[in-house]
Amino acid sequence: MIEDVKIRMGSVRRLTSNNKPLLIVDGKTKGIEELSKINPKDIKAVDIIKGGKAVSLYGPDAVNGAIIIITKDCSDEPQKNMPIL
Repeated sequence: MIEDVKIRMGSVRRLTSNNKPLLIVDGKTKGIEELSKINPKDIKAVDIIKGGKAVSLYGPDAVNGAIIIITKDCSDEPQKNMPIL
């Protein structure tokens, strides 16, 4: 497993603001801290969505982008609000 994962998308912002991208695993929103708990061997697909497209798909929580992860355990049917990669 990976420890202390830090991902920054886009430009550097103020130190006090939230720069974290939204993490979506198998169609469910997770805290970015959960990224280090995912075994890389369990990942089926990863997509990075930035800018307005992320906000249009996932709302204002995705203002810093979104990391979409589909694991091998995920059913083949996309869940609500889960773009097909």
